[in-house]
Amino acid sequence: MIILHSFSRFRMNQQLETWQALESVRESFRVVDAFLVDEQDYDKALKDVWGQGDLIVVEQDVVPALEMVESLFGCDKPWCIFDYEIRYMDDKNPPFYPQTGLGLTKFSCDAQRVSASEKWFGSGSWFNLDGRITGALVQAGYRPHVHGKVKHNRIVDWTGKTK
Repeated sequence: MIILHSFSRFRMNQQLETWQALESVRESFRVVDAFLVDEQDYDKALKDVWGQGDLIVVEQDVVPALEMVESLFGCDKPWCIFDYEIRYMDDKNPPFYPQTGLGLTKFSCDAQRVSASEKWFGSGSWFNLDGRITGALVQAGYRPHVHGKVKHNRIVDWTGKTK
């Protein structure tokens, strides 16, 4: 099992809790930290670990408790997620839970095999990477096994930009 923790230099204040939570995870699991500099680095980081064994993805703005990671690790479902809330700065858009984000997700070897594609590796920015991967899984007949909700420290303004 590989845990890929992706992070960037942006929104550092939203990452502190993630780093703190990962301290207890590191005591039990191998965590690979991937510093993302440009928009294509997320694709590259995933490609480096894709197919190397079951994979858990932890994005920079979710707060993964050790128990959450253990539940993903112990689950026999091929595609598992902890859903998270997308919050907006304004009152025009209510919060929602997308069930397609990569925030805290497990991909089994089988799920990686059916969704591995040059169509999404290196084919765009981090912004739509989740949709490319989850779209391939859904097209192959997979549905996410939802384990619960994880805290998400990102707020989006009405234009779609992150704060």
